[in-house]
Amino acid sequence: MLVEKVKILIPKPEHLCKQFENDYIAPELVDGSSKPYVETDVNSLAYLVKSVCKLVPLRVNSTVKSALSKRTKNRPSLIIVKSSF
Repeated sequence: MLVEKVKILIPKPEHLCKQFENDYIAPELVDGSSKPYVETDVNSLAYLVKSVCKLVPLRVNSTVKSALSKRTKNRPSLIIVKSSF
């Protein structure tokens, strides 16, 4: 019985940047510098809230704007984002 070896190709982060051009994915996930964690979820949530605010006549509050920061240290916690509504 012959068994063939199959080589699995794992895409590198620079290839993922072209694949994921959606803004709701946290920048550190796109560039491959971090794994998913709460701060990346906060960024995604803030993007979705911002998108809803564009559809409905609402303004994006300052907490949501700060949650869209590219620097994870500048993002508020999920509890703070939740309490801002």
